[in-house]
Amino acid sequence: MTLNYIGHNNWDGQNFINFYNNVISKRWDRIILFCQNEYDWHSHNETYFPLLLEHCIRTNQVIDVIAGSHSDQYPTIPNIITDNTRVVYWGTNWLGKTYHSLIRVGTAKSINPYQTTDYKYHFISMNSNPHQHRQYLVDLLAKYDLLRFNAVSMHQQNLNVYTWKYFKFEPLILEPEFPSDKQQHRVPDQYYNSFAQLVSESADDTIFLSEKTATPLILGKPFVVATQKNFHKYLKELGFQLYDEIFDYSFDNITDREERFEALLQNFIRLQKIPLGELSKLRVIVADKIEYNKRRAKEIIYDPNYYPTLAQEIIDCYLKTGVSIDQKLISDYQFLQEVRNLPL
Repeated sequence: MTLNYIGHNNWDGQNFINFYNNVISKRWDRIILFCQNEYDWHSHNETYFPLLLEHCIRTNQVIDVIAGSHSDQYPTIPNIITDNTRVVYWGTNWLGKTYHSLIRVGTAKSINPYQTTDYKYHFISMNSNPHQHRQYLVDLLAKYDLLRFNAVSMHQQNLNVYTWKYFKFEPLILEPEFPSDKQQHRVPDQYYNSFAQLVSESADDTIFLSEKTATPLILGKPFVVATQKNFHKYLKELGFQLYDEIFDYSFDNITDREERFEALLQNFIRLQKIPLGELSKLRVIVADKIEYNKRRAKEIIYDPNYYPTLAQEIIDCYLKTGVSIDQKLISDYQFLQEVRNLPL
């Protein structure tokens, strides 16, 4: 039996006005906003979302929301979380999306942690969109003279959100095509001749595991993430192993962002003191953890228990009836099934 559900997904380019008109045209069992590809969820349309809420309040219906972050800390637009909205958080969604993208395009390759590498950089840090916390992070890298000899990108600046204290801004570009390319399925050449990765996540005010963190987990690179507090605690809760042999994670529970990032960067100050020629030996020490984390990522990706119940219900409906309530969700699921048995 086909589910009497209706959904909207911004990533599909769906017209929200048409969605609204379809919602009010009949009674639905579920009205769903599919926001699993973003760390927050928002009103989609400033004019018609309030009208949708009014309709649901008047008809005593609930709007279900699937959001992509692990937690609800992110401050969504005021007045959209009401008694008529019900939010579930899908914190592992981007593991699957990243796994599929890296395999399907085929330009990224898994790293063999047991193989000796002639490293040129101690770490890589890729920062595209100039969010405030990313500009602050790059500014700290300049403060501790960690920009000159490492692979760091910062394509543009946004002085409306941050004023530089230590970095005299100039674009930091790893490959010429990256500023306009912005592809999430490939990494620059410097990724493979740098020892570790300093990840700047999409947000620093909620726990959101995006492709930025999924990539080193899947490809196999030691990393630390500049983001919300307790992010690495969340990775451990998912069953991943931290690289305690290399990094001190005591920064992870510091509430103040500036103090947390300062403490985090002490790891890279220490790392910088190790000769490049010694880094392969260090990687061998954590090689078993790297391989374990690759396997753990794939286990989570294909474990239906990590899907929200509502998402699994919609997938099951499609498998039984061929009816797709959210084409983006179904497409992502199908692509993962296609590459399920392929090695990265």
